Amino acid sequence: RGPFFWAAPPPPRHSPADQLFLARRAAKALSALLGPGPYFLGDAPAECDCAAFGLCECLTDPRWPNPLAAFIRDECPNLPAYVARLRAAFFPDLAPGLE
Repeated sequence: RGPFFWAAPPPPRHSPADQLFLARRAAKALSALLGPGPYFLGDAPAECDCAAFGLCECLTDPRWPNPLAAFIRDECPNLPAYVARLRAAFFPDLAPGLE
């Protein structure tokens, strides 16, 4: 190690296929935790909803294509609905067109 050992990231622990598998598993778990409810902890938003919204918004936004988006849309339909619901409730100026 030299004085700049932090400049190069370590090699990834998981292959890209394993990363996608783990991400899909995490999305399914998040979907199961949300269930049919409007928010994760009941009828009112909590801090965990802020964190989940930020993550799910990025993963489901069509402007940022990623290999997980189709899986979430097909296998976890409550997550895109959750994102749309929170976007409409808390960011109404962005809700219609995501401009």
